[in-house]
Amino acid sequence: MEIIEVPAKIFLIGEYLVLEGGDAVLEAIRPGYRFEFGTDIEGQLPHPESPAGRLLSQAGSRVARFRLLGDSAPPGFGGSTAECLMAWKQIHGVWPEPDEVHAWYRRNVPLASGADLLLQARKTRSPGSWKTPGVYDRMYLLERLNPSKRPTHEDLALERPPIRFEVLSSLVERFRNLLVNPVGGGFCVLGEYAEELSRTGRETDNARQIRKVLQDLDQVEGVKGCGAGLHDQFLMVLKPGVSRASVSVAVERAGLRIRGPLSECVW
Repeated sequence: MEIIEVPAKIFLIGEYLVLEGGDAVLEAIRPGYRFEFGTDIEGQLPHPESPAGRLLSQAGSRVARFRLLGDSAPPGFGGSTAECLMAWKQIHGVWPEPDEVHAWYRRNVPLASGADLLLQARKTRSPGSWKTPGVYDRMYLLERLNPSKRPTHEDLALERPPIRFEVLSSLVERFRNLLVNPVGGGFCVLGEYAEELSRTGRETDNARQIRKVLQDLDQVEGVKGCGAGLHDQFLMVLKPGVSRASVSVAVERAGLRIRGPLSECVW
């Protein structure tokens, strides 16, 4: 029996663009995923078609059962890629080289970019190694009061019009620049990015409704959903000097809770 911990992750911006070889901005966050695994515990088995299940099958390893321990991240924060890293550790006894496990993932899960797995692998090996931007103090992670994970594999299998690569790329570049040099009102770029994906059916109707409610608040500079369908969690940027308490009621009415400022959640 062994216990390991893998960071959770969140796409700040770049969903769907990264599938076409574009850029994305992600963060590894706490709480992560704490797994107990072994052949002698009561728990669940990785799904055979999941990345972890495929990895174990290819290695011919005896499949260990695992269970997710308390205080782990909720659905939608990179659980399947965390399981894949857990399986790699089970097979090899050491943490993977990030590029090595990412190359395996791209061969075996071709519909996904693996950007999340690459980030989680890097942060597992070198926690706390990245300096966080100051603007993270007014960026808040929101999660659903009643989690309803949008299955990524089902989302990626949908047929939809192609994205406008150059438009999305320019929005991601604007966001990256704002992390270094924030300007008043600049984080409305988050809503612009979500709206661009919405026009091709890549933002769920429910996520769009929530985004519209929150971005109409006077205290909010920008907001977008994160993950498949921009549906799993939300990133909300408050205007300078605005308190968290001033938006807490509106956030709860939208069916969400405030996890905390991004600055306190980074792995």
